[in-house]
Amino acid sequence: MKVLQFLTTTEPWPDLLPGSAVTAAEPGQRVVLDVPAHEWMVFPVPDSISDEVAVLADPWSVSFHAITRNPPRPRSKVLVYGAGALGTPSTAILTQLDVDVGVVARWPAQAELARSLGATVFEPEPRKALVGPIADWSGAPLLSPWERLPVEGLRVRDVRG
Repeated sequence: MKVLQFLTTTEPWPDLLPGSAVTAAEPGQRVVLDVPAHEWMVFPVPDSISDEVAVLADPWSVSFHAITRNPPRPRSKVLVYGAGALGTPSTAILTQLDVDVGVVARWPAQAELARSLGATVFEPEPRKALVGPIADWSGAPLLSPWERLPVEGLRVRDVRG
């Protein structure tokens, strides 16, 4: 068993505050200054799990927590906006449930990964063109921005000033 370890330094780095982290100070080296953690917050990582995989435990647990606190209804559609450090684990978790998952992915590699997980992928640009395909996929009605705004008498109130 091992615990993820960070290299520490006692050298003064005037541009860093305690708790700041430096990634890639040297190729393959990480430096962390004064990171407080209670012993219950540190978990041993089996030697069979690489550090590159172990660091994914945090974003995965954040995604898992959010989904289990507000689980989607079975056979519903769930849209994940973003396919980065939190969106990808969310997609991986959601595709294991009885839901249809859509993902807005910015980069081709993210889109490919989301598709490989079983998600329907939407490109984020152009933004105005994104709304229609998501509405079609979800079955939600597409409303114009001025529909269902507060009304005074029979006229729509102009709030632009």
